[in-house]
Amino acid sequence: MKKKRRKLRKQPLMIITVLLVICIAAIIYHLFFKDRDLQVGIGYLKAQEEQDLANIDAQVTENKRAKILQSFENGDRSVFSLFNDSLLIGDSRMYGFDAFGFVEPARVLAGAGYTVLNIDESMINQARALQPDVIYLSFGVNDMGLKVGENEGENGYDSVYEEKIKSLLEVSPNSKIVVNSIIPVTPEVVEKTPRWADTASYNQLIKAMCERNGWIFVDNDGISENGNMSYYGTDGIHFNDSFYPIWAANMVENVL
Repeated sequence: MKKKRRKLRKQPLMIITVLLVICIAAIIYHLFFKDRDLQVGIGYLKAQEEQDLANIDAQVTENKRAKILQSFENGDRSVFSLFNDSLLIGDSRMYGFDAFGFVEPARVLAGAGYTVLNIDESMINQARALQPDVIYLSFGVNDMGLKVGENEGENGYDSVYEEKIKSLLEVSPNSKIVVNSIIPVTPEVVEKTPRWADTASYNQLIKAMCERNGWIFVDNDGISENGNMSYYGTDGIHFNDSFYPIWAANMVENVL
């Protein structure tokens, strides 16, 4: 009888103990695990939201790009209008954008015989003053002939080119950098002047430079037909005015 009473007295104590354990476990779960699950859930939702926004932005950008390209094809808009907030730097080939009246002179810093070494203080000051959205560069024909960067080692040319571009970015840090591949001269010119036969190897250096810096590389081989297009001038080096809308479109298409 006494044993039975002791058992009965122990039962409420056991029940209370079990209830306490359950309460403590619930509190621990609420304080630690539930909060962790909540944070995981919030993190997932944020990631989904960011992904959705990125997808929307990409779609908007693609739609905008398609509309702009369509406006060029329809003749509603000149491709050169997209250079209004840009700066074009290069050699005599790039100077054609100014010489043929396609781009205003203040936005074309180019000239006959220019190499990347001509990116000097005056050009840097112009970049500082304009703060262009995009800086387009096109060098190479003269650089190959003069072997610019030869004293800097195997990858000397792109090292010099890279340093010059970074000097522009120091004064105009928000500018997007777009570097053209070297457009080859005609096969007849290469035959007479073998120094211009190295276009492909130079372009590999330029492309690698762009990739490691996050700059845009414009491949012009397609539009130039590897030196066999019909838009060369009589010297087989420079271009007639009909080529510039094609070249401009190729540059712009890589930026949009």
